[in-house]
Amino acid sequence: MRILLVILFYTTWLSFTNNLIQALISLSNLDDLNNSESIDIKEVCEKLEKSYAEKLKEKQISLQIITKKPLTIQANREYTEIFLSNLLSNAIKYNRKKGKIIITLEEKSMTLQDTGIGIAQENIGKIFDRFYQESESRDTNSFGIGLSLVERIASIYKWVIAVESEKWVGTTIKIGF
Repeated sequence: MRILLVILFYTTWLSFTNNLIQALISLSNLDDLNNSESIDIKEVCEKLEKSYAEKLKEKQISLQIITKKPLTIQANREYTEIFLSNLLSNAIKYNRKKGKIIITLEEKSMTLQDTGIGIAQENIGKIFDRFYQESESRDTNSFGIGLSLVERIASIYKWVIAVESEKWVGTTIKIGF
């Protein structure tokens, strides 16, 4: 029995360490702005919807993508996918069962709204700090660097991020491109 527990602990620790290393490598390599291309944000959102389909189904979360106007940006595709993936991942992870996520695309902006646990007003300014996690949302599968990656990518491209949130109601994130 002890051997099984040790193996389980070691496997979990190894996975945790590998994920942390990969995340830190991503964070440190963001200065490479080469390979900029025209990116259809709706296409990226639909790709991410497919890759997160199992997690959405598991929590019975509905995801709706509304295109008011086509949104195309000039950026590195990998960084854009990391940026949007972290936002969507958090919207899923911190959402309630049978919750909703609505992504609205406009000509120069995108809004991601969820029905999750929300963020206390006094902590909204801290969510982009590296390794920060609000106490109610602490997750053993998270390192608290996803939103610092989001903020770093946004600052590189001079994208503007606005966050509104109400505890236990949800969060709205608006990105101006």
